Amino acid sequence: SEFCYFDGKYKRCRGFVTLTASVYHSLLRKQIILGTMEAESENSQNVALFWELFNEILKKVSGSENETFNPIGWCTDLAGANLAGLCAVFGESTKSRIKTCEFHFKDHRNKKANRLDSQSGEEFKSLCNELLESVSEKHYDTVKKRLDSFIAAKEERSFLQSWLSWWHDRRGFIF
Repeated sequence: SEFCYFDGKYKRCRGFVTLTASVYHSLLRKQIILGTMEAESENSQNVALFWELFNEILKKVSGSENETFNPIGWCTDLAGANLAGLCAVFGESTKSRIKTCEFHFKDHRNKKANRLDSQSGEEFKSLCNELLESVSEKHYDTVKKRLDSFIAAKEERSFLQSWLSWWHDRRGFIF
């Protein structure tokens, strides 16, 4: 009944990424690490391997061959490798259980905005902020239409459409 937080960080071991799964412990009020793995890169094969090994250990510890890690959902940075790796191990239905945080949404927003001219980038970020802060479905839909119009107005913005569609398909994605 908990969310699992999953991320890769490049700070622990030079030349490697540390893949880490953790859960929030409400009594201790901190993240508790469930498992880590050093990998040469954060790619879908390594993410899938992490979760396959995690499930193998869980089966051995529990003494049940039927035991599989099954959190209520995952909170991750939504890198393509994380999505592909999680889906490879837990199935395509996993996508509906994956969330992100405001930090990672804004990080992705900023990376996309940096590919635009400065004025368009600022307008894009402003619209994304408004989308993020929408308090009603009606307001969200209104801002989404404005974002669609913003993207459609110039061909060089077309790369934003798939990104926006992905986020839109996961309303309630922010944890």
